[in-house]
Amino acid sequence: MALFGGTRLFAGLNQQVNMAFWPAGTAYPGQLQFQNWVYGVWGATVAGFGLLAAFIAGNGFARTQRWARDALAAALALWYVLDTAISLLSHVWVNAALNTAVLALFIVPLAMTWTDFRGATSSGAS
Repeated sequence: MALFGGTRLFAGLNQQVNMAFWPAGTAYPGQLQFQNWVYGVWGATVAGFGLLAAFIAGNGFARTQRWARDALAAALALWYVLDTAISLLSHVWVNAALNTAVLALFIVPLAMTWTDFRGATSSGAS
């Protein structure tokens, strides 16, 4: 989204989002410019969160440090609830569905390893 949000690569998603705000599905040039900016900063934020999650998963989580599990779970919960609620209230169903798919990708490994952190302290020592 940060680099390609306004391109044909995201045309299908853009059209679904546009339908929620512009019934004809077509935005004016100024609206499209704003949309490209929003998608750019949104994409940059998501990329930053993804990189942070990867570092946490590859380090603290891999070492079964409870803080890493709790940080990932809390960040996912906060993101999912807020982003999905705003999407649903705005009638952007496609984003709510996409959020649910992304959440599932994180939740499955998180749930499957949850008990591995039993007895772990905040630093990972048992």
